[in-house]
Amino acid sequence: MNKTWAVVRLCLVVALLAGVLAAAPVSAEEGEPQHGMGVLLSPPGDYPILDTLVGAQALPVSVDLSTDLPPVGDQGVEPTCTLWAVGYYYKTLQEQRERSWGPTGNDHVFSPSFLYSLSAGCGTLQPVAIPTTLEVVRSRGAAPLSVFPVLFYSECRLPTEAELQAAQSFRSLSYGNLFMFQGRADISRLKAHLAGGDAFVLSVPVYDSFYFYHGRTPVIGVPAATERLWGHHAILIVGYDDSLGAFKLVNSWGMRWGNAGFAYLSYDFVQTKAWEAWAMVDGGAAVPVPTATPVVTATPQPTVTATPYPTSTPTVVPTATPRPSPSPTAVMATLVLQQGIKSYHGTTDTYIDSKQPATNYDSSKVLKISDDGSVAGLVRFDLSCFPASAVVLQATLEFYVDTASQSMMLAPYEVVRPWANREVDWRKARTNGPWGAPGCNDTASDRTAAPVSTQSLGPGRGWRALDVTPAVRHWVSNPANNLGLVLRGQGGTRAVFSLVSAENTSLSNHPKLTIKYRQ
Repeated sequence: MNKTWAVVRLCLVVALLAGVLAAAPVSAEEGEPQHGMGVLLSPPGDYPILDTLVGAQALPVSVDLSTDLPPVGDQGVEPTCTLWAVGYYYKTLQEQRERSWGPTGNDHVFSPSFLYSLSAGCGTLQPVAIPTTLEVVRSRGAAPLSVFPVLFYSECRLPTEAELQAAQSFRSLSYGNLFMFQGRADISRLKAHLAGGDAFVLSVPVYDSFYFYHGRTPVIGVPAATERLWGHHAILIVGYDDSLGAFKLVNSWGMRWGNAGFAYLSYDFVQTKAWEAWAMVDGGAAVPVPTATPVVTATPQPTVTATPYPTSTPTVVPTATPRPSPSPTAVMATLVLQQGIKSYHGTTDTYIDSKQPATNYDSSKVLKISDDGSVAGLVRFDLSCFPASAVVLQATLEFYVDTASQSMMLAPYEVVRPWANREVDWRKARTNGPWGAPGCNDTASDRTAAPVSTQSLGPGRGWRALDVTPAVRHWVSNPANNLGLVLRGQGGTRAVFSLVSAENTSLSNHPKLTIKYRQ
């Protein structure tokens, strides 16, 4: 447990440190989400065209390629949407469809940071045009996360020769434009491209109805005249549904945005507001046609030809950015919270076991988690010392695995019911306070329905990391909602992981929360 005075002492230290740092202004109002964008609009010029041939047969009424995507990611406030759309999502989807890898792990998901370093360099924090990154994938390839992890901007570096060599195996064959400039989207051709089994990257202006979309309406439509324009954003289009009159997109703003990171964008919006669309031709086998109803589909055959676009500059609506992306001069800092280290004593953790439903494991030296859902971990970090004016850029939760006989998918969920670490068990969150469903399993009253992230954990001892950025941002904005995480395994093989807990005598192996932030 929590030792209040130790937490207060750490707060004073952090406050003194924050006082000597130059603070960068944050323009978003308190409580508003803070999302990065960062696509650089392509100017007029000679671009290769990806010509999708539409046959006479009817297209399916809906297509959905999202099952081949990696878990929804979060770019934070950095202007890296192009790299997430092209690398993390698009390249991963294409290789998954080609190679049938199965569940995505770090070996099978591609790094946006690798592409950023080759597209923009590391001298300045700047947006990137879609064709710039597509050319990098064509000429240099893409590196899996296991080779080149996601890096915070202050950690930006160029790839090593070994990393460049590993990326060569994942070069694209070519790429091309599907349309350029507002008002020129051919909805039928975009649908035919999707019906052929491939996604495409779309550049869109972001208005209030998109920026603050929470999934309460089925479709994001054409914005009202009174809506703010926040900037321009690159997204991946992974399907369409004629019954909604909309394209399905996956965003890089985490699972709290939209419907667990997804949304539908109306055909009218794409026709009137979208700026440009691009697609890659994968260097491997042909992409299979997705299953859809009706099954009679047109099969597009991509061909790339160079065709000049008009050189006259179109009228561009000025980009109003109420909350600018962080500049290279902003002060970046890192806060590491680990029980017993540097006077921090704000971690509470335990586990609950369906086989011992009335047993409390608060004093256990390990946290146990099974992949069949019968054993789950609980952990919470006191964040009262986090600087009030700071912006969370990235948050990583690390555990030291003491015992793991085989692989497991681990998913953290935000807990929404208060629990007491010395009282909690499989049946109850605290004395006289039962769980809505045993094991913290009620997705309405115990925990969120969607995980914060998912991570494949391999067997063996050592550190394992989980991305918990969306959860930490939520807690910093709304401290009363910081009820911690429940850690659930997935897989069904009855694998059990034992993680070192905050009660273990090995202080250096206690659970660790690392928060990178901007002042």
